[in-house]
Amino acid sequence: MIKAIELEAKALRAQMNPHFIFNSLNSIKSLIQQNENEKSVTYLTTFSKLIRTLLNNADKKEISLYDEIETCKLYLQLEAMRFDTKFSYAVDVDKDIDLKSIQVPALIIQPFIENAIWHGIVPRNSTGHVSLNVVRKEGIISYY
Repeated sequence: MIKAIELEAKALRAQMNPHFIFNSLNSIKSLIQQNENEKSVTYLTTFSKLIRTLLNNADKKEISLYDEIETCKLYLQLEAMRFDTKFSYAVDVDKDIDLKSIQVPALIIQPFIENAIWHGIVPRNSTGHVSLNVVRKEGIISYY
């Protein structure tokens, strides 16, 4: 059963990567075509950091919660740049949580953020806000 869950998680990560990479490269191309040089450089720099992180974690079953949150921040930054003023975002983590000592499956949070953006905000005719909150309550760490 555990092996099946690991394979499913790996398949989800592999599925997300090509789609996301294609969209990001198109966004960079569009910024370059519009002569938005500073934006395109910022986008490309953030994109390269995210890709490096994804490649470094591709074969890992688990990563630190710190690395997972950093990956989510990079993803949020890219999507916020791509959709310009369509949404804002915030990441709030309880200060008493040692993020580097907690192991989680890689890309466990990112699909929820992606769904919030693509299915909750993008279809709307107004702006939105994405919040990622990581809290400890009664000894249990959760995110919402």
